Formats: sequence, C-alpha cells, structure tokens
Amino acid sequence: MVKKYFLILILAVCLTGVQAQTNIPSIISSDQSWTAANSPYYLVSTTLIQPGAVVTVEPGVRVISTGNFNITVNGCLRALGKEDSMVSFESLTIDFNASALEYNSSTGLGSKFEYTRFTSYAQTGNIVTTYAIDLYFNKCSFDFGLYCIYNKATTGTFQLWVSNSNFNFRSGGYPVYGAYQNSNLTFTGNYFDKSSYLYLGEKNYIYNNYFNGGTYGMYWQYYTKVVDAQCNNFKNLNIAAYIASFNSTGITKMNIRNNIFDSCNTAVYFVCSNNMLDSFHVSENNFINIRIAYVNFASCTNSGLIKSIDFTGNFWGTKDSTKIFPKIMDYRKNTQVPYIIDITNFKSEKTGVCWPLNREETTGVMQNASTPGYIFYPNPAQNELHIQCIENDYYEVKILDVNGKKLGENAFTGNSFRWNIIDVPGGVYMLVLESKSIRSSNKILIQK
Repeated sequence: MVKKYFLILILAVCLTGVQAQTNIPSIISSDQSWTAANSPYYLVSTTLIQPGAVVTVEPGVRVISTGNFNITVNGCLRALGKEDSMVSFESLTIDFNASALEYNSSTGLGSKFEYTRFTSYAQTGNIVTTYAIDLYFNKCSFDFGLYCIYNKATTGTFQLWVSNSNFNFRSGGYPVYGAYQNSNLTFTGNYFDKSSYLYLGEKNYIYNNYFNGGTYGMYWQYYTKVVDAQCNNFKNLNIAAYIASFNSTGITKMNIRNNIFDSCNTAVYFVCSNNMLDSFHVSENNFINIRIAYVNFASCTNSGLIKSIDFTGNFWGTKDSTKIFPKIMDYRKNTQVPYIIDITNFKSEKTGVCWPLNREETTGVMQNASTPGYIFYPNPAQNELHIQCIENDYYEVKILDVNGKKLGENAFTGNSFRWNIIDVPGGVYMLVLESKSIRSSNKILIQK
C-alpha cells in the first residue's frame, strides 16, 4: 500500500511539473490574450490576425516558430512585457499589412511592443515588416536578423518610434530598412551593435543613442529632409554619418549637435552631388581619435560655386588647427571639392557630455511620441534637467505636481537649456513645455 501511494505521489509531481503549451491557430478572427500560464505558444504554420481582431501578448510569454512561418497582422498585435518578464518572439517574422491597426501616439493604443525580444528565422531574415503602419517599440531587443524593421510600402505616410532598445548583429544588418518617404522616424536611447546602416527617413529625430562598430551610423537617402541628431555616441564605426544624397526640393533642417565621434575611420562623409547644404549645421560636437578623416567627400567635379558648410564650434581633439585641416577634405586640399569646411570658433576642450557612455546608459531619455523635435533628460532627474529642441524659439517650461500646483518655472530662448532643479523636492511631476509651436506635458521623476 505504501508503494502504491508513493507511486501515485511521484506521478502527481511529474504531471504538475509539465509546462503548458499552446499551438497558435492559422486564423485568428476575434480578440485573444496570450498568457504566461499557456506559454509557450507554438507557431506551426503562418497565422493571420484578421481585421478587427486584437491579440495582446502578456508578460512572460514565449512565441516560438517551428519553421519559416510568419504572423500576418491585418488586425492588431500588442506585446506588453515587463522588465522582469519579457515577451519573446523566436525565429519568426511579424508582417503588418496595410489594413492593420497602427499605433496611435495620442492614445497609446494600436500595435505596439514593450519589453519584447525578437529573433528572425535566419540571420538573413526579416523580423518586423510593415506596409506604412505606424509602430512603437520601447525596451525591446532585436537579435541577429538582417532587417529588423522593414517598411515595404512605397507610398503612404509612416511613423516609427523606437526607444531604449537594443539592436544586435553578428556581422552587420539594418535596424530599419526600406522606403521611408513621408516618414517620421524617432530613435531615442537605443544601442546599435555592429549595424550596417541606420537608414534615415524624410524626418528624423535621433537622440542619445550609442552606435558601436559597424559600417555606417546614419545613412541619408534622397528624400531625407530633416535630421536632428543630438547627444549620440558614434564609436568604432567606418563612417559615422554618410550623407549620400539629399532631397532635390531642399532641406528644412539639418542639426548635428552635442555628439561624440570616437575612434571612427571617418566622421562625416559627403557625396558631392549634394547641393542643398545651406541649412546643414554641425556644431558643439567632439571628434576624437579619428583615424582617416573628420570630413571627406567623394564624386566631386567642382561644377558649381564653392560653398561653405557650417562646422563651427566643435572640438577636434586638439587646439592646433594645423593638425585639424589635414583630416578635412575640402577645396583647400582638393580643388575638385566645391566646399569649404568652416571650423571657426573651434573648442580647445571637449564640450559638455550628454551622450551615453555605454549600453547601460541608453535609457532615461524621454520623448513625446506625438510631438517629435525635443527631448529632456535625465529621467529620473536629480539636481539638473537638460532640454534640447530642434527649433530656435522662445520656450516656457514648468514643473507641476499631480494637483496642478506649480513647483518651478523658467524660460529660455534658443534650442537648449540646463535647468537647476535642486530646490524641487523628490517626487513624480509633470514637465510642461510651451512655445508658439509646441505645447506638451510629460511625466518626470525627480529623485533626491
């Protein structure tokens, strides 16, 4: 009798230790929640999420493909992991068709991913594809695919927000790829390891990212009109900023400011067919340990007037201008180059540090998804708050408590401001920024 009960006990323990698993159906026509209790979820064939259906993937869920299968989204797919229980999509591609429910930056609803890890079926595969469907990624990790976020649409508008995420490649790959006309791309606080290119769209807001190794950091395309790149760390790249081509209708804004270019072969590389450089400004950056050239040009014939490009107010790693010019390719060095690089008022020491020093520091930078063009950091803050804007303007900024009581206010003219908030006690507040073109509020944590 004792042996019988002992056998039953062992059998019960074994049965309770068996992990649940779920096969994903080929058609999903109604709302579903995928839970950790039923994880892992196996993709045994390509699955279609039909229009109107919303699939919510809860923290701790693993979605594993058993072959080269896709999740095709005509409805809505949301993965809402947590720091201690990430969602994982393994060895598959997620396809967002043109009818999918896109992310709404005003409501926070629609297709979005938080604390989610992605891997592709093969190192040469896609991870997420979209047909101009707006998407939002925060605290995500893209591992070892060739194309992480691939926009396949050639028409339509497209907005993409990626923050505090990691892009890891073994020997090259593309964080974003494809057609990005009529697009807004916002990248804040991300880490790019050994990427080939970060393809730019029409309007681009690139703040506090760390680019480590790889071929090119930022890669301009022919329709690129606006680039606001601030407080980024470009390290160990072949070329940090590759300005291949510009939109023929001209450029609205090009602002490369307060970045560090460290141990790159070439920092900034131009193709001479570009002629829309009047609004291109590279200032208050740090160029250190550059191996070949600070600035280089290619395909130049000097077929036009010699133009000046603004590279004023930078630190070049030395106080001696005779050591700077040998690493700058312009008209003075090659008469085929129809440009002069203006390096007047260059700094004698490194400018203020606002870029991440390592992978771990590519967090704590806040952006407003519905109003790109400014950032504030750090968040949490302690004694000082930094505000960076793309536009030179008059701004008013306030800190309000949860009851709307004003705990601090200030104003500045220009596009950057450092605010001493040592007198503001610790707590959770709203930071309100206003100008003639912006009125926005964001949650901020102040720690003392």
